[in-house]
Amino acid sequence: MIELKEKVYELMCGSWNLEDYPVPESTWVSDAFAKDKPCDRLYIEVCEANQRLCERLHVAEDADIECIIGNLLEIAHILSLQMFEYGVLSTKQIKP
Repeated sequence: MIELKEKVYELMCGSWNLEDYPVPESTWVSDAFAKDKPCDRLYIEVCEANQRLCERLHVAEDADIECIIGNLLEIAHILSLQMFEYGVLSTKQIKP
């Protein structure tokens, strides 16, 4: 069974197939990469910059560029999951 933090992350990234696998969390977790959202626009810029670099290098793709992009995405994934855990911890420590 997928952990809640992974499910939230996948919903935020728009990678969860809600059509075939609807989940109640989708009512309170929005897709940060939905059309015209900031992450959508930023990712488009990353893809366009990658394309321009590859054109300048006269290659279809470049291993170093792919490494940079992939590693930054993985860093964001790790930080997102850790932030989720810190959020859960903070709600347990804060008492009204």
